[in-house]
Amino acid sequence: MTGPSIVPLGRFQRLRDALSGFGQRWGALIVAVLALATSVWSADAERRHKRLSVRPQLSVEYGVNDERAWWIMANTGLGPGIIHRFEVFVDDKPQANWATFARALGANDVRFEFSVPYSFENVIAGGTAPLFVVYKKEYPAAYDQIKNNWERVRMEVCYCSLYDECAQAASKRPSPARVSRRSVASCELPKLGETT
Repeated sequence: MTGPSIVPLGRFQRLRDALSGFGQRWGALIVAVLALATSVWSADAERRHKRLSVRPQLSVEYGVNDERAWWIMANTGLGPGIIHRFEVFVDDKPQANWATFARALGANDVRFEFSVPYSFENVIAGGTAPLFVVYKKEYPAAYDQIKNNWERVRMEVCYCSLYDECAQAASKRPSPARVSRRSVASCELPKLGETT
């Protein structure tokens, strides 16, 4: 009777060494792939964080008290908002300038404070800018007209962040405190001769 064949110890040693080297190579490869995946994920998370940390939130708001009636533009976001387009409508009709805007609301022969947002102007984070202001003491009739007709007004601003992520905000009727905002692919500038 013959017993089991015995393999010399040297062959097992070589097989074990070969398998051991194979496992070490695959282990190193797996560690390298995991390290690469971690660094890609970390870089993506950092990019997202940077984008969010400079995202602007522009709004156009109406306000009134016993002294004045006004519209302002405010940036409640964390980064600067770069204005690309600003438009004013009365009864959904675009207004060419603040004088025609005041006349459309019935505020004739009135002096008012105003500013004109222009393309590529930056509105800093936390900043506010008065757009149109009428004082009751100086022009009570115009103040009353604006106070009674503000719901006919819609102001829109299209702006982008430093990373060219764009949004459009509009004053929303009927509540003066409500603003609608939506993301847009880009803020197209008006064609030459268009009213904005």
